Amino acid sequence: MISIEMNQRIAISEYLGESQNDNGFDEPNWDDTYYSCWSAFKQVSGKEFISAKANNSENIVTFTVRYCN
Repeated sequence: MISIEMNQRIAISEYLGESQNDNGFDEPNWDDTYYSCWSAFKQVSGKEFISAKANNSENIVTFTVRYCN
């Protein structure tokens, strides 16, 4: 059995929909306290590239959490 050290705290948010602000634009509403648990963070890959005279970067990561209801 592989042991994974879960030493990072992660907060899972729930999307509640959109509402209009004072200027008439739609803003997303999130419930930040939906679920919080310990997780393991692993960086899979990363790259940097130049597009339209701007430096961009892309990082692919995975989070491992235990099962919960």
